[in-house]
Amino acid sequence: LGDADEASIVVEGIGYVSTCWYSAMMGYPFGSWGEAAIVSVQCFMMLLMFWFFSEDGLNLRIRFCALFVVALCCVALQLVELSPAVVASIGLVPSLLFLIARVPQILLNHQQGHTGQLAAATFFLQLAGCLARIFTVMHSMGGDIICLAQHVSSGMLNLILLLQIAKFKKATHAVVSGGLKKKESL
Repeated sequence: LGDADEASIVVEGIGYVSTCWYSAMMGYPFGSWGEAAIVSVQCFMMLLMFWFFSEDGLNLRIRFCALFVVALCCVALQLVELSPAVVASIGLVPSLLFLIARVPQILLNHQQGHTGQLAAATFFLQLAGCLARIFTVMHSMGGDIICLAQHVSSGMLNLILLLQIAKFKKATHAVVSGGLKKKESL
């Protein structure tokens, strides 16, 4: 595991915490964003495990200080009155992070002409989850445009990846099976 793995956990955690914070600030029922709260805790636990079990000699003092500063900032954001533009910006953070995470993969698939080890089932389930969340936003959150943007953009990116998996199926199979044959000959 390396820096990218730690960064991935941190980015995912920031996205879920932003979703929770925005939903709580908007007064939405816990049932509409509780999953994000649970995943936020999960990310925090994964980050702690990454730090403690890493063999890279991580500087835990700096990491815990940074975590403490982030926690203080979260508390401070609860205590001050923020403009609607700032609240909306925080609500859009997960959409931006998901774009940053998915677009390079989409471009790489296009450049390579195959999707490598990507599993269609994963992206199908993520797309189904986005559709369920869109329903939840419409039903429990009154169609909040910020929350809709999060889930519609995520759904579209997952759909693009699914379409790429279908489009490049033959090429991907050839690349993957070619890689297996190389490993067997070693």
